[in-house]
Amino acid sequence: LGVGPGRNWAHVNSIAYDGKDDSIILSSRHQGVVKIGRDKEVKWILAPSKGWNEKLAKKVLKPVDTNGKALSCNENGQCENTDFDFTYTQHTAWLSSKGTLTVLDNGDGRYLEQPALPTMKYTRYVEYKIDEKNMTVQQLWEYGKERGYDWYSPITSVVEYQKDRDTMFGFGGSIHLFVVGQPTVGKLNEIDYKTKEVKVEIDILSDKANQPHYRAVLIRPQNLFK
Repeated sequence: LGVGPGRNWAHVNSIAYDGKDDSIILSSRHQGVVKIGRDKEVKWILAPSKGWNEKLAKKVLKPVDTNGKALSCNENGQCENTDFDFTYTQHTAWLSSKGTLTVLDNGDGRYLEQPALPTMKYTRYVEYKIDEKNMTVQQLWEYGKERGYDWYSPITSVVEYQKDRDTMFGFGGSIHLFVVGQPTVGKLNEIDYKTKEVKVEIDILSDKANQPHYRAVLIRPQNLFK
């Protein structure tokens, strides 16, 4: 229904405005994360290199390590001897207060294929630093890979950095979505940025199987009355 071959090819699920150069950053679930200027020209693409035409291939960011050295990655996005990873079927590519990019990496179709077993899938909160001058991307932070399939959220979901608490606030809205006989879990987390300690974890259960949640929004009551 609407997502077969040739349909819904972009599936944009978030838009962030970058005021420093009057541009927007799109999370295109089926393509990657893309920055587009007011002139409608693509500035960069955060995605594996496979499949882009000649013009757009020049816009694909090159992964680097903490020293700015290029990483060895194949066209499907697999990188050697590093924790760096691209995002797959991601949501909420937003600019943080630090100028970095935070993304909810849902992780379906990782490396542009399906794994041998569904239980090999995982979801991440991830943060990137993008150097637009040199057209490179560095992975600064991630959480979730170690949680495995029980934390895997194939669709929907959100992550956002909280400056005042130095935490990552996130919500996996579709955990156990395809598990027969189990309610879908929406898992609300707050993760300490420095230590990756789980400060908050709350499960919200759907009232029916195969019924996902969408997103969670952090509301600060003290700001409502100012």
